[in-house]
Amino acid sequence: MWKNIESTLDKQTKPRGWKRVWSGWWSAAALTCVALLFLVSRSTLLTTEPKIMTPGYVAIMSSEEKNNYFVLMAYKGDKPGKSSLRLKWNANYKTPEDSMGKAMLWAKDKITGEMSLVGHFAALQTLNPQLLSPDEWKAIKNSSELLITVNGNPNSQILFRGTCVELSSTES
Repeated sequence: MWKNIESTLDKQTKPRGWKRVWSGWWSAAALTCVALLFLVSRSTLLTTEPKIMTPGYVAIMSSEEKNNYFVLMAYKGDKPGKSSLRLKWNANYKTPEDSMGKAMLWAKDKITGEMSLVGHFAALQTLNPQLLSPDEWKAIKNSSELLITVNGNPNSQILFRGTCVELSSTES
């Protein structure tokens, strides 16, 4: 009788059927969850903060009739030819009519007073920023003010003008 009791007590019972499958499934699910948690946390920790672009130069453009009509913002690119110029209209004013089709943007040098052509004003009115050549970037960087004239002559009627202000330290 003792032999029967000992043999019954010493037997290792194995779960039958669904119990064995269920216990194996839980361990696989737990391992999968741990692996997914590791991957998600790793990708979250490795992501960098988005770089917020701030303009290097800003000119608040005004006409004789209205102040603060729009803003021109110059952004320094990471390499030559990647700098850009953007226009943002004042929401309180209507955008000018098509009479500005020949208007040109100029930069007035802060030392010599010489006017440098930056480009067509119409190119700034698109949703895409206007890319600046290295010479155009230098003209804006070295300017005391930006002007928009009625045509390609720097001495023609000035439609808008604004003092060009450096907002952040930028490299040449």
